Amino acid sequence: MRNTKAMSRILFQLLFGVFFVVGMASAAYCATTSIVANDPGAAETGSDPGQFTVSLDATSASDTTISYSVTGTTAGGTDYSALGGTVFIAAGSLSALIDVTGVVDDAVVEGNETVIVTLTSTDNADVTLGAPLSDTVTITDNDTATVSVSATTQAGEPATNGVFTVSQSLASSTDTVISYG
Repeated sequence: MRNTKAMSRILFQLLFGVFFVVGMASAAYCATTSIVANDPGAAETGSDPGQFTVSLDATSASDTTISYSVTGTTAGGTDYSALGGTVFIAAGSLSALIDVTGVVDDAVVEGNETVIVTLTSTDNADVTLGAPLSDTVTITDNDTATVSVSATTQAGEPATNGVFTVSQSLASSTDTVISYG
């Protein structure tokens, strides 16, 4: 007597020696997405873009468009070329790139800025959003400012107050506080 559990597959030989495996149907596998900043550092100086890779853990028989949002402390179209909001993975492929290019070398002291891409949806029913859903590219600021103080009016007795002028060599994206005492 044969064990029916062990017979989950049955092999048939048809005409001309062609073999088919007939078995229990399994649920269809859905590929899942992930994103990683494979070049997480970009810079205002030189040609140093950042880059994200959006991946599937298995190929899909259909083309897949994945939508994403962009947040962070910087502005696309101002500090770097605006990102499109979708990435396309062709049928049979496993990944696509999102490049953070056109980084602007401005003359503003602003500190390092971030570009965060978060996967939000897919148009392919065979692909689901996985983890991680987001990652970050950091654009390194290359600007520094110096502050100088100069006397513009000399003080004198009995009623002439001295006046100092405080200057900063570059604009800053944040307030600059000078302490004195």
